[in-house]
Amino acid sequence: MTRMFDRRLQALAPALGLAMLIAGLASGTGCKKAAKKDAAKGAETAPAKTMGAAGATMDAKEARPVAKDGTKKNVAGMPGPATRGGVAGTSPTGGTTTTPPAPTPPRPAAGPVTVQLVLGLNIAKLRKTFLWKQLLSLKMVQTVLSGKTYTQLKTALGKDPIQLVDSAHVLLGGTSLNDIKKPEHLAISISGRFDAGATLKKLMSIPVTPGMPKPALTKINGKDAIRGKGKKGDGFALVAMNKNTIVMCSESMLPIVTRGDITGGSAAIKAQIKALDPKSLAWLVFGGVTVPLGNAGAVPALAALKKIQGGSVVLSNGKARWTLVNRLDVGTPQAANSLMQLANMMKMTLGKGGAGAGNAPAAMGAILKNLTVVTQGQILIGTIALPEAAVKKLVGSVLSKL
Repeated sequence: MTRMFDRRLQALAPALGLAMLIAGLASGTGCKKAAKKDAAKGAETAPAKTMGAAGATMDAKEARPVAKDGTKKNVAGMPGPATRGGVAGTSPTGGTTTTPPAPTPPRPAAGPVTVQLVLGLNIAKLRKTFLWKQLLSLKMVQTVLSGKTYTQLKTALGKDPIQLVDSAHVLLGGTSLNDIKKPEHLAISISGRFDAGATLKKLMSIPVTPGMPKPALTKINGKDAIRGKGKKGDGFALVAMNKNTIVMCSESMLPIVTRGDITGGSAAIKAQIKALDPKSLAWLVFGGVTVPLGNAGAVPALAALKKIQGGSVVLSNGKARWTLVNRLDVGTPQAANSLMQLANMMKMTLGKGGAGAGNAPAAMGAILKNLTVVTQGQILIGTIALPEAAVKKLVGSVLSKL
């Protein structure tokens, strides 16, 4: 069971795979496609609720007077200092006793951890699209779905987890978006047709990897929860935020997620989420980021991209049309206008069949041809609207070449 959590619950790889696919459509990257039949739909209990609010849990730091030599003095009612073998104390008969050493605490976060990126997925709506089958056909997803861990998860729940989840939010934290090299500070909130408290108890039935500590069923802020540690001593937690929502997170993200605010208090991320279409299939929102442009940064219009205040990518679909909207807060209206003019010049070059168009991949050419760019103050908004047939062709083209 610990192994499952230490891998950041790979059962949600289809959700993360969507983020990779969205990025792949814009950059021409992706994963190879393999055959995979869609799983049968499941139904259970009531419709999903969103993450509920809860007070943050903060452990009080130890307060003990400090002597001139730098050592802490004992105070009545407080535990004595820890020794290498355990905690020293005095027995009722006057002798000394030694209690077992306390468990090793989780590794502290390097600097303040704040939410830097949020991915939102309307999984219930995605299941009804062709894109869902494309995601399930990705090699990385198939590997997870056929693995021992996922099989144990299905056995414990009595249902296929993918068919129970209707929406998800993935939160990535750190000191800054540029500094994130690997997802050490991660939280995943899932809502669906399941009872959160009962689900946590079922998860406790999954066997623990030999030699690993068994996670404990406990309470956090009065809510059912599971706490444990991974192979490297990293702490993790699962919290039943409300009847139909479970949050899985690293220990470092626990004070953030227990407040029930997926933005973590970030004004930039909050502003971007507020501008989203609530009916969208998927969206990705981020705060400020510095873009390494190299020599291209000398171009006045591109210089505005060096430091973006925040942005979002939103994927939506209608009856027969798909729309991808990219919003960037570039700091000033002047910068937004400069970038809009640059984008329109690229479209004109493509339309005239110039050298730039001849060198552009077919997929990128289709994107630029259908790109509309407008500004709203310092916000640059790029919209790509394509019929579903074109989207299928585009997705198939990207996956077939890799």
